[in-house]
Amino acid sequence: MFRSKTAILTDQLLGRGCQYQEPGARGSHTVNPFTRFLIRHPDFVCPMWAARHLGTAQEFSKTERESALKAFDEALRLKPESFDTGDGVIEYGREIRAARALVAARD
Repeated sequence: MFRSKTAILTDQLLGRGCQYQEPGARGSHTVNPFTRFLIRHPDFVCPMWAARHLGTAQEFSKTERESALKAFDEALRLKPESFDTGDGVIEYGREIRAARALVAARD
């Protein structure tokens, strides 16, 4: 079954999967089912990668845009504002809100 990139990223934003990595990174789309187990703090990093991809997406249908905005709101509700990894702080809320603003600004 074919799923759009936006649908996959929306699921990833909500913590379901980790198919897309840092935007602009070489090979940012991966089908490696173990990606989630190979990175540190995937519960925060994978959704942030999805948010960055959605924030830089070129096109959305009206339905995809509405679905993405609902997912952003849900992601903000589910996770804390920031997360201390021990190596530094992941500014989760700031990243998600910035990407949401970019999506909301598109018509």
